[in-house]
Amino acid sequence: MAKPKNKSTLTKTKKPDRLFSQIKLQIELARSQVAMQVNQSLPHLYWNINKIINHHILEGSRAAYSKEILATLSQQLNWSDFIELVTLEEE
Repeated sequence: MAKPKNKSTLTKTKKPDRLFSQIKLQIELARSQVAMQVNQSLPHLYWNINKIINHHILEGSRAAYSKEILATLSQQLNWSDFIELVTLEEE
């Protein structure tokens, strides 16, 4: 018959696995938190970049191309197209 392992042997073999799992979990949590912070910061960054461009380059006026884009889109899109574009499907 096989000799049963004593408790100290079981504890020693489980400790490295548990240690690795705990460290891995901490790294994954930190990565997740960093990703959330970046995702929250990006819209603010883009908004501020737009404000800087608008102030320094466009001097507060709307760019000519944006007027053309809006005019073209308003002629080409109807209400059902708009609804389709803004509707989000739940996954």
